[in-house]
Amino acid sequence: MDSRRTQIILHHIGCLTQDINKSIADYSGFCPGAASQIYHISHQGVKVCFLEQAPGVFIEFVEPLPNNATMFKLLEQKKHFYHLGYLCKEFDTALEQMKGQGYHLISQFASEAFNNKRCAFLLSGERHLIELIEN
Repeated sequence: MDSRRTQIILHHIGCLTQDINKSIADYSGFCPGAASQIYHISHQGVKVCFLEQAPGVFIEFVEPLPNNATMFKLLEQKKHFYHLGYLCKEFDTALEQMKGQGYHLISQFASEAFNNKRCAFLLSGERHLIELIEN
C-alpha cells in the first residue's frame, strides 16, 4: 500500500437541530451565505441543508425525521455539533488509512446531498464522528 497520506479537506461541521428552518433563520442574521436546498435523506432518516461559513466550509444542519430514535437521543443529550465532514478525492485510500489508524467504520452509503457520491461515517477511539465524502 502507498505510504503517502491522501488529502482530505474540511467541508462541514454537522449540527443536529430540531427545526432546520429555524436554524437557517437563526444563523441568517449573522452569516452572509445562502442556505442550500433541503435534502431529504430517507435511508438515514434525516433532512439536511448547508449554510456556507467561509469559502467551501459549511454548517450542515441535520434534522431527524420522526422515526430516527438515535438522532432524537442525541438531541436529548444536547449533542448538537456532532461530526466533521471531509471531502476526499481518493475515497477508498482515505477510508483504508483511517481504518488503519483505528477508526471504526459505522456506515457507508451514497448521499443525495452529494449527488449520490460515496460517503462513510467513522468513529475514532475518542468517539469523534468523521464523515468522508467522495469528491
